[in-house]
Amino acid sequence: SDIKDKFDDEFDAYVAEFKAAYEEEAGESISKEEAEALFVEEFADAKVKELCVVNWDTNVDGEISLAEAAAVTDIGTIFKGKNITSFDELIYFTGLTSIGEEAFSYCDSLTSITIGKSVTSISSLAFSSCSNLSQIVVDENNTVYDSRDNCNAIIETGTNTLIAGCKNTIIP
Repeated sequence: SDIKDKFDDEFDAYVAEFKAAYEEEAGESISKEEAEALFVEEFADAKVKELCVVNWDTNVDGEISLAEAAAVTDIGTIFKGKNITSFDELIYFTGLTSIGEEAFSYCDSLTSITIGKSVTSISSLAFSSCSNLSQIVVDENNTVYDSRDNCNAIIETGTNTLIAGCKNTIIP
């Protein structure tokens, strides 16, 4: 289908970008398959990593590879009400196109989140009752949403509609 082809193309582009960065930093060449098997960098929040491993560690190695992260298409309400502090690694979940109603609601300790370029739908209630959320970043390559001028908000680009804000939001 067209959606699967688009996802495959985006994932391949992401892996190629990651592979190039890895090779530059490590000073060694790796194959595409080796790049796909590399793990998401250390999760800043151990609880987020635990929830991700429990739900999406398909090869049961206790880690989340880039391929496993990219295969996630729906996070549901797995994080709702959980004691998580940050989820900036969400950008590695390149198959995720939608963040649904109450996906992160009642995450009172959540302070930081980064929305990836593949997300094209975010419920206005996705971050309800996240009273300590202070940093929201949207990947600059996202075509539907932005967080222009470091405004700490999610803005629907086409309509300039505020979707979600936080305690440090500055309306541009």
